[in-house]
Amino acid sequence: MTSAPVAFDAAAERYDTALGGLPHGRRIADALEPWLAPGAVCEPGIGTGLVAAAFAERGRTVAGIDLAVPMLARARQRLGDVVAVGDARALPLADAAVDNVVLVNVLHLTGDVGGTLAEAVRVLRPGGRLVALHGRPEPEPTDLMAAAAGLDVLQRRPDGPAEVAAALRALGAPLVVQRRAVEQWARMSPRDLARAITGRQFSYLMGLGEPEWEEVVEPVLTAVRALPGQDRAREQCWRCCVTVAEK
Repeated sequence: MTSAPVAFDAAAERYDTALGGLPHGRRIADALEPWLAPGAVCEPGIGTGLVAAAFAERGRTVAGIDLAVPMLARARQRLGDVVAVGDARALPLADAAVDNVVLVNVLHLTGDVGGTLAEAVRVLRPGGRLVALHGRPEPEPTDLMAAAAGLDVLQRRPDGPAEVAAALRALGAPLVVQRRAVEQWARMSPRDLARAITGRQFSYLMGLGEPEWEEVVEPVLTAVRALPGQDRAREQCWRCCVTVAEK
């Protein structure tokens, strides 16, 4: 099943701050680095280049594409002219051209998980690796996550571990590993979360209609705003799935 990709043009101004900036990119790169093959990294859905910049700091050659021009402008400031406008479902690369393809929380946004993975496998050289961070993150229980639990019904994700593994098997790309091995951390107060929700900073809220907003989101906002310590930041951890395949 395919659909239109989710565009992040309007999110560029607040994207880095919402994610935690370069420290966030470095944490993700630290977690994914051991799974990479030697050589360069191509990142479809590079966004503002937080993760790619961290790989570049480690001495890797990096390149990336994204559909969101405002996001790419920020990535270009970090990385130079190694980024371009492009679609992860139709990479502007020759067959067997790259050593590694890294997909960081992008598979659910492209509109075609199978097609995105097929393109990643196509451009990998023999022995190259696809490293994907994907699927719905599993949060550690906190009062903040309990208050926001009503949003779960909106988080329809086509990039779960089973779906990604099945797609890669169909492509003949053997799995090296698949497990919840990456932790993402953030410090967030109830006021921060309410601001992020009302600003539609989460991809599943970007195109949400008003009737569903009233029915699902407003009760969550009420619960979040009722929490004590509105400005007290909570340490929040999410565990994410990493899937590694080799061509």
